[in-house]
Amino acid sequence: EPGLSAAPAVGPDGHVTCLDISGDMLAFAETRARAAGLSNVTFVEADIEALELVPASLDVVLSRATIMYISNPLETLRRLHTALRPGGRLAVAVWATPDRVAFATPVTVMIETLGITPPAAGPGPFALGADGALEDLVRDAGFTDVVVGTALAVYETASAEACTEWIRDVAPPITELMADQPEPVRQDVWERVTRAWDPFLGPDGTVRLPCTAVCVSGRKAKE
Repeated sequence: EPGLSAAPAVGPDGHVTCLDISGDMLAFAETRARAAGLSNVTFVEADIEALELVPASLDVVLSRATIMYISNPLETLRRLHTALRPGGRLAVAVWATPDRVAFATPVTVMIETLGITPPAAGPGPFALGADGALEDLVRDAGFTDVVVGTALAVYETASAEACTEWIRDVAPPITELMADQPEPVRQDVWERVTRAWDPFLGPDGTVRLPCTAVCVSGRKAKE
């Protein structure tokens, strides 16, 4: 996502290119595309900061949970602006600040338990979550008709233990915060994290994590 949702939307006369830096992610996406019978999708393994983009070659750029990991997001947005045809549209989504993203709970536990320094400013899951941060970049990159909104994603797991296991699997920026700690300490922290999901527990033991994303769209002016 969002590529596999875009493919049927553009129809048989349109085409979608899915770009990701992770080959494993793309392999999984390609398997899902084949299962869905999608034939108008291609997959490219590349770093968007290094990929050569053809000017005026794209109608739409969709980006979900990517721009906040880029070392120079403004320059990347400018390059994407150049790659769009006149009138083309950009839509970008990033995570909001940690206080509005429940899966960030382990970060607070680690800071409080270990006394580690909070993550420094720079690329990361919450780097562009502050009010206006992404909007300003999109405007500075040259886009017009900029619209800002939020979306709520709710992640659900069968139990608190399953939620902790999920975070350990999918959130390296979080797990790496205590990578230098001995195993007994890491195990203790993960047990604390499991207990920290209590405010999100339902009566059946299911964990539901409400997470807010910031969404910004804009257009390249018509010539």
